[in-house]
Amino acid sequence: MGKLGIFCNPEGDKLYHERFDSDNFRDLFGDEEEEDNNDSNIMQELGEAFDVIDENRDGFIDEMELQKVLCALGFKEAAELDNCRKMILAFDENGDGKIDFEEFVEMI
Repeated sequence: MGKLGIFCNPEGDKLYHERFDSDNFRDLFGDEEEEDNNDSNIMQELGEAFDVIDENRDGFIDEMELQKVLCALGFKEAAELDNCRKMILAFDENGDGKIDFEEFVEMI
Protein backbone atom coordinates (compact mmCIF):
# COMPACT_ATOMS: atom_id res chain seq x y z
CA MET A 1 0.00 0.00 0.00
CA GLY A 2 2.94 2.28 0.58
CA LYS A 3 3.66 2.18 -3.14
CA LEU A 4 0.18 3.63 -3.68
CA GLY A 5 0.95 6.38 -1.20
CA ILE A 6 -1.71 5.08 1.18
CA PHE A 7 -0.71 4.36 4.73
CA CYS A 8 -2.68 3.09 7.69
CA ASN A 9 -2.02 4.20 11.21
CA PRO A 10 -1.47 0.92 13.09
CA GLU A 11 -2.94 2.51 16.19
CA GLY A 12 -6.16 3.50 14.49
CA ASP A 13 -8.14 3.10 11.32
CA LYS A 14 -7.36 6.44 9.71
CA LEU A 15 -5.76 6.68 6.29
CA TYR A 16 -3.26 9.24 5.21
CA HIS A 17 -1.58 9.67 1.86
CA GLU A 18 1.28 11.14 -0.02
CA ARG A 19 0.95 12.60 -3.50
CA PHE A 20 0.57 9.91 -6.19
CA ASP A 21 2.04 10.61 -9.63
CA SER A 22 3.10 8.77 -12.79
CA ASP A 23 6.48 7.82 -11.30
CA ASN A 24 4.68 6.14 -8.38
CA PHE A 25 2.45 4.30 -10.83
CA ARG A 26 5.48 3.04 -12.77
CA ASP A 27 7.13 1.98 -9.50
CA LEU A 28 4.01 0.07 -8.52
CA PHE A 29 3.84 -2.04 -11.66
CA GLY A 30 7.51 -2.20 -12.66
CA ASP A 31 9.08 -2.80 -16.06
CA GLU A 32 7.57 -5.12 -18.67
CA GLU A 33 10.53 -7.53 -18.47
CA GLU A 34 9.76 -8.12 -14.81
CA GLU A 35 6.05 -8.61 -15.46
CA ASP A 36 6.05 -12.40 -15.28
CA ASN A 37 7.98 -12.39 -12.01
CA ASN A 38 5.80 -9.71 -10.48
CA ASP A 39 2.29 -11.00 -11.33
CA SER A 40 1.77 -12.52 -7.90
CA ASN A 41 3.24 -9.43 -6.22
CA ILE A 42 0.93 -7.19 -8.21
CA MET A 43 -2.10 -9.26 -7.26
CA GLN A 44 -1.01 -9.14 -3.63
CA GLU A 45 -0.63 -5.34 -3.82
CA LEU A 46 -4.04 -5.04 -5.49
CA GLY A 47 -5.55 -7.23 -2.78
CA GLU A 48 -4.03 -5.01 -0.11
CA ALA A 49 -5.31 -1.89 -1.87
CA PHE A 50 -8.78 -3.41 -2.16
CA ASP A 51 -8.75 -4.32 1.53
CA VAL A 52 -7.84 -0.76 2.52
CA ILE A 53 -10.68 0.69 0.45
CA ASP A 54 -13.18 -1.99 1.54
CA GLU A 55 -13.42 -0.52 5.00
CA ASN A 56 -16.35 -2.64 6.22
CA ARG A 57 -14.76 -5.86 4.85
CA ASP A 58 -17.88 -6.98 3.01
CA GLY A 59 -15.94 -7.84 -0.15
CA PHE A 60 -17.22 -4.83 -2.09
CA ILE A 61 -16.30 -1.18 -2.58
CA ASP A 62 -19.32 1.10 -2.38
CA GLU A 63 -19.55 4.80 -3.21
CA MET A 64 -18.93 5.90 0.38
CA GLU A 65 -15.74 3.83 0.68
CA LEU A 66 -14.54 5.05 -2.70
CA GLN A 67 -15.30 8.65 -1.75
CA LYS A 68 -13.30 8.41 1.47
CA VAL A 69 -10.18 7.08 -0.24
CA LEU A 70 -10.34 9.40 -3.26
CA CYS A 71 -10.79 12.42 -1.00
CA ALA A 72 -7.81 11.25 1.07
CA LEU A 73 -5.80 11.06 -2.15
CA GLY A 74 -6.76 14.65 -2.99
CA PHE A 75 -9.31 14.09 -5.76
CA LYS A 76 -11.68 17.03 -5.32
CA GLU A 77 -14.22 15.51 -7.70
CA ALA A 78 -14.81 12.77 -5.12
CA ALA A 79 -16.34 15.29 -2.72
CA GLU A 80 -19.58 14.79 -4.63
CA LEU A 81 -20.93 11.33 -3.79
CA ASP A 82 -22.75 11.23 -7.12
CA ASN A 83 -19.37 11.38 -8.92
CA CYS A 84 -18.22 8.31 -6.97
CA ARG A 85 -21.45 6.55 -7.83
CA LYS A 86 -20.86 7.29 -11.53
CA MET A 87 -17.30 5.95 -11.30
CA ILE A 88 -18.56 2.72 -9.77
CA LEU A 89 -21.25 2.35 -12.43
CA ALA A 90 -18.60 2.72 -15.13
CA PHE A 91 -16.76 -0.37 -13.85
CA ASP A 92 -19.61 -2.34 -12.28
CA GLU A 93 -19.85 -5.26 -14.69
CA ASN A 94 -22.57 -7.18 -12.85
CA GLY A 95 -24.79 -4.17 -12.13
CA ASP A 96 -24.94 -4.56 -8.34
CA GLY A 97 -23.86 -0.95 -7.68
CA LYS A 98 -20.60 -2.00 -6.02
CA ILE A 99 -17.10 -2.99 -7.10
CA ASP A 100 -15.96 -6.51 -6.23
CA PHE A 101 -12.31 -7.58 -6.35
CA GLU A 102 -12.45 -8.85 -9.95
CA GLU A 103 -14.00 -5.57 -11.12
CA PHE A 104 -11.39 -3.68 -9.08
CA VAL A 105 -8.56 -5.55 -10.83
CA GLU A 106 -10.07 -4.77 -14.23
CA MET A 107 -10.50 -1.12 -13.24
CA ILE A 108 -6.85 -0.79 -12.25
